[in-house]
Amino acid sequence: MDHDGHFVDNIVDESVDVEKIVETQMMIEAVRNTVSRLNAEERGIIERLYFQDEILSSITRIKKVSYQAIQWRKNNILKKLKLLLEDFLR
Repeated sequence: MDHDGHFVDNIVDESVDVEKIVETQMMIEAVRNTVSRLNAEERGIIERLYFQDEILSSITRIKKVSYQAIQWRKNNILKKLKLLLEDFLR
């Protein structure tokens, strides 16, 4: 209640960090935008690993390449994503 005995319409929940929520949403959007700039093969590998929770060995069976080849591709794609994301956030 306020000083006149009325219920306060807007009670602030100080446990919710709105700034952090907005920042996180903006970062998620930046990552999605950056992933969309990858070519189809790169995007497929990243989506399988990080959005569909597949493991490297399942991708090696699908692509019919060695584990090391997929691991090398993944590492190179992550480096590329980092550069694209840094560029996007400037």
